[in-house]
Amino acid sequence: MSRETARADLVSRIAQLTSRKNWLKGVSQEYQVTNQPNGTDHTARDSQSAWTGAGLVGWLSAWKTANSSITATADWSIADFDGSNWTHDDWQQYYFQEHAKGISNFTDSDQAITDIDATLTAYQSDLDDLDAGIAAGDVDQVAPS
Repeated sequence: MSRETARADLVSRIAQLTSRKNWLKGVSQEYQVTNQPNGTDHTARDSQSAWTGAGLVGWLSAWKTANSSITATADWSIADFDGSNWTHDDWQQYYFQEHAKGISNFTDSDQAITDIDATLTAYQSDLDDLDAGIAAGDVDQVAPS
C-alpha cells in the first residue's frame, strides 16, 4: 500500500470515528443513517441517506415524532432476533423501545467515547508519522519484478 493510500485510509477512518463519536454525544450535524425517521421500509438495510440533527437521541426523537402511532408490542423482545431477519415491524418495535428507554447523550467519560478517543489518538499518531515521512521525502519502495 502506498503512503498516499495509507494516508487516505487513515483520514477516512478518523472522519468515520469522529462522526460516530458526535452521533453518540448528540452533536448536531449531518449524518449518514441507514433509515430515515419517517416510517419508510426499514428492511432496506444496505441503503443510507443524509439526516441532519442532534445525533442518536435526536434521531430517535425525530423517529418517534414521525411514527407517533407506533405502540409497544407486549411480546416483542430484541433477544428473539439477530437483526438480519427483522421485518419492518421488528425495526419499528426496536426504535420504539430504544426511544422508550429514555437514553441520553454519551459524555466524554462514557466507555464508548473513551474507546473512540483512544482509537482516534492512535490513528492520529499514525497519520502524523505518515505525514512526517512524506514531508521528509520518504518514498514508497517498489518491489522488484
